[in-house]
Amino acid sequence: IRTRARTRMKTTSETVRAWRTVYAMAARAWPFGAVARPLMSLWFMVVGGLIPGIAIQQVLDAAAQPAPTRAVVWMSVLVAAGLSRGVFASLWNYVQSGLMWRTTQAITRALMTASVSAPGVEHLESPIYADNMEAARSTATRAGMLVDWLASTAGQTISVAVAAIVLARLEPLLLLPLAVAALAGCTGIVARRRALDI
Repeated sequence: IRTRARTRMKTTSETVRAWRTVYAMAARAWPFGAVARPLMSLWFMVVGGLIPGIAIQQVLDAAAQPAPTRAVVWMSVLVAAGLSRGVFASLWNYVQSGLMWRTTQAITRALMTASVSAPGVEHLESPIYADNMEAARSTATRAGMLVDWLASTAGQTISVAVAAIVLARLEPLLLLPLAVAALAGCTGIVARRRALDI
């Protein structure tokens, strides 16, 4: 059990190190995209769920009081949140594809530079070396996809944390479905890891 725990800790630390390395390459390849992508993911999550939820609650509260001005303001917020998703959709696609493409290009360029900067030409004539380089080059697109996933996960994690704070202020019992969803997600991750160990 201890050996398996040590192996998992080592694997986790290596995975985190690889994530950091890939995202650092993405940030060097396109600093704007590396910052904008998680922020846009956060924005879409907040605009798609949190802001409409708060706005609808405020509209209902204003209608019950009645407070027409307050209801109009929050209805405007609700409409603006819906419209902003469409406005930012093209920018989302540009940033997402641009960051993935530039990261893939940066990794391919780094591989080519490492290949020609090594002394001598013996390694270039080795079929094993050629196979390894081709395998690394062909999987460079996966690094771009990993960067996109990391950025998306960062934005979603922050939005879930913000939603949890808002829900806790409204009614602590509303955190129960969120906790169940988080538990289900963790269970899925553990199940996949165990399946890979087998």
